[in-house]
Amino acid sequence: MTYISSGQLRADLEQLMGVALVREPDADEEDEYESSEDDEAEEDDDAFTLDGFTPELRAELEALIDLAENWSPPQLCVLKWGDFCPSPWQNGADRDEVLEEWFDGDEAATDFVMRAVSVVHGGGGFYVLVNEDGRMGILCEDPHSFDRLDCTLPQFLKTLVSAHHMVSTRGLEAAEAELIKVVGTHAALLLTFAGRLAPKG
Repeated sequence: MTYISSGQLRADLEQLMGVALVREPDADEEDEYESSEDDEAEEDDDAFTLDGFTPELRAELEALIDLAENWSPPQLCVLKWGDFCPSPWQNGADRDEVLEEWFDGDEAATDFVMRAVSVVHGGGGFYVLVNEDGRMGILCEDPHSFDRLDCTLPQFLKTLVSAHHMVSTRGLEAAEAELIKVVGTHAALLLTFAGRLAPKG
């Protein structure tokens, strides 16, 4: 799993756009400032970290965070880059609340989302998640639901880049078919719901 940290995702995005991505100005200074804040946050017992993720997956996530925050990558298929933290942590929800109020006692879904980070999200309150062991899923907020995805993070991102290209060149149905191959029918329909993949202009 070196798709993101190797720079290949950035290269794919540059090819898709036809221009080189440019690092945001003063990003190094911002990184130093954010690093200082991160150091302080790590002293807080309630702060979220990527410590539980495998070193390989953590490197990919950190590279994706850097890309999203410092290189101005395009939205793919009108989907935004994620929040890079677990939704329960971001919403101040503990395990009991997630178990009882989000998933009506579904232990498996609760265990998955408690520390799975959001890497991509879309309008309508859904989040594409990556768990500590690399498994993926989609969390919907209204009403709460959860579906597992049988793909890896690199596979998902490669397909998203491909679908983004297809919607402009071959249409929505071709993009949806491309997504179905990797994420399944239900997730593909969610990702394309209400013209979310419709080309701009």
